[in-house]
Amino acid sequence: MVVVFDFDGTLVDSFPLITNCMSKVYKEYGFDIQGDDFEKLYGPSEDGMFYNVIKDSKLSEEAFKKYLKLYKEKHKELIPDIMEGARSVFKLLDDHNITKILITGRSYESLLISMDELNLNNTFDRYYTGSAKGVNKPDSFRQLFKDLNITGNDCIYIGDSKKDIESCKEVGVKIFSITHNNHKVHEEMKKLNPNSFESFSEIYDELKKIIK
Repeated sequence: MVVVFDFDGTLVDSFPLITNCMSKVYKEYGFDIQGDDFEKLYGPSEDGMFYNVIKDSKLSEEAFKKYLKLYKEKHKELIPDIMEGARSVFKLLDDHNITKILITGRSYESLLISMDELNLNNTFDRYYTGSAKGVNKPDSFRQLFKDLNITGNDCIYIGDSKKDIESCKEVGVKIFSITHNNHKVHEEMKKLNPNSFESFSEIYDELKKIIK
């Protein structure tokens, strides 16, 4: 068995940090993007998000570098730690020598900053990050299957979004959806995926049954 984790919204409540930093950088280039406006931009990694708004490769690359600098500066303040219970799940998997993978839609550059800031550098066996062109999780899974010589039946993905459910269906991977004690979201998610859990402690209990 291989357990694959999403990052944003699953392991970390990162959107306040991402939107705070991005909106400040966008303003420097004459774009006022706030709150719900970001919903329309999500899909590509952050470098792709900047390009899709600024529409100039040189300026968007410059903006992305400014974003990374700000992202690192504000990280400890806005993401002090990962979600409650996640480290217990990591330990459970480690105790049973189960491979841990990270598949995320964010950029490799910002992920490395977070790995360092959150003391996660030695947690995962492999990272698969996002694409500036758009959502690429199914492609990341296909690459993972090749790299480890496994199939979707060998994996469980832990993610938080409807897009995660769609991506996993496309490649035949079982998904545990996590809603972090948001009851309204949990009820909606359960309609899409019966394997929905409100916390990492619930996922811990479920994985323990499977491992046995």
